[in-house]
Amino acid sequence: MPSASRHDHHVPGLGSSMPYIIKFTNCFLASPTSPTSTLTPQDLWIDVSTGLILDAQRAFYHAKQVPNEIIDLHGAILAPGFVELQVNGGVGFDFSVWPSGPNAEEEYKNGVERVSQELVRYGVTSYLPTIITQHPAHYHRALPRLGPNPLAPPGWGAEVLGAHCEGPFLQSRKNGCHDISLLRTLTPSSSDDDEPTVQDAMKSMEECYGQTNMHCIKLLTAAPELPGILTLIPHLVSRGITFSIGHTSASLSVAREAVRRGARMVTHLFNAMGVMHQRDPGVVGLLGDPISIHPPPLPSMKGAKPEPESQRNGEGEYEDKGIADGNEDRLFYGLITDSIHVSPSCITIAHRSHPTGTILTTDAMALLGLPDGTHSWTGASITKHGKKLTLTNVRGKDGEEVIAGSAVSMDECLRNFVGWTGCGVVKGIKTVTAHPARAIGVHDRKGSLEPGMEADLVVLSPWIEEDDGMGLGLEVLQTWRRGVKVFDREWEREEVGNGRVGVGSGIVVHGDGHGHGDSE
Repeated sequence: MPSASRHDHHVPGLGSSMPYIIKFTNCFLASPTSPTSTLTPQDLWIDVSTGLILDAQRAFYHAKQVPNEIIDLHGAILAPGFVELQVNGGVGFDFSVWPSGPNAEEEYKNGVERVSQELVRYGVTSYLPTIITQHPAHYHRALPRLGPNPLAPPGWGAEVLGAHCEGPFLQSRKNGCHDISLLRTLTPSSSDDDEPTVQDAMKSMEECYGQTNMHCIKLLTAAPELPGILTLIPHLVSRGITFSIGHTSASLSVAREAVRRGARMVTHLFNAMGVMHQRDPGVVGLLGDPISIHPPPLPSMKGAKPEPESQRNGEGEYEDKGIADGNEDRLFYGLITDSIHVSPSCITIAHRSHPTGTILTTDAMALLGLPDGTHSWTGASITKHGKKLTLTNVRGKDGEEVIAGSAVSMDECLRNFVGWTGCGVVKGIKTVTAHPARAIGVHDRKGSLEPGMEADLVVLSPWIEEDDGMGLGLEVLQTWRRGVKVFDREWEREEVGNGRVGVGSGIVVHGDGHGHGDSE
């Protein structure tokens, strides 16, 4: 039988009035809701017309529906699509750089689409385009083009969930590769005041990002020790913005206070923050602090969606859907698992200390997908050697090279993490699905294989553990968004000019005898 191909036939697309049901079979589900955290041999049904995962038993026994198409995955792993919270660009495009020339807006828009289409190759189905410290003018121009876009057609690639603003309200002593001359603080209205009022702080922040652009921001990284930041945290949270502690010299007591006021994440733990000291472990100390597991309730969020009724018990409390590994309102922390930013030993210590808060991020730069060498970047120069990126001929205060993001992909980060920590495939997959989805409040539709969730899926090759603890596998075979296949490794092997598949993937399609293609 033929392997899946995007060219085979027309399938009713998203929004069609006619259901089109696909059943994935002979696969192992990596479900974040699995109470045993083990791969489950089970079929999965989706409806292309709604772009949602179906309750197979209800569809078959109650609605009398049968699949229009059956896809045999031959023992592959089927997982939720990956959610990436920190990616700076890719394939030569940088979210922090506004194009020059008369068609700048169109070039920027096209650049975002190129990155979105590139990311699905690595299993990423939704993400936060990240802007590092820049002039206010850049935020004013770029943020309106990085707001949440849930209606974007699946063919555009990974869904943009909103922007991650990493800066400019960062500690100058922990600026990393951020331009120190562009860092800002929240300013009081009067020169006689040391601390800005809440009103002054919000006005100062809105002047930086643009008052009408605040709804485009999903995640904001700032140093809580800077004047006015702590008082502003609950007001940002009430607008639906996740506050993340990062690029900071904060003590543990300041970090705790930030969590009490609504901070729910730490940006790239261990990087650009104070080192752990036995008497004041700083932000890293949150790993062992009870407040990380049981933080106080978040401030009320204007316009926030209620939890789906199916996920609440009779007393209105959250039933453990979507993560199933402990307290739902916790502190999360990002880890860059590229083997360059953080030692594998530190990664393992962090995860074992606070496993339900781990989120993997790539911090990938525009050089992702580009050849090795020296590249220009925002007026500076970056040297790329494999996945390692450093500022060219620049040394930090300790004399070491200054890391400038990464060129690693999300699937490689996942493979590294599972191998280093020995956590198992399902727990590893939670760190790139359920955990990031909950951290930014999109867990009602992303990060799970539960019925009613969006059919954002990734098909992975089986994990084969080796004697040294590392392993082979978890390679991305296919990526689906809202029930539409947007990437297939087969497509990269097609023979030019005839549309035929060159090398078989072992994924066989039954039913109408054809594969599922893009529905446009």
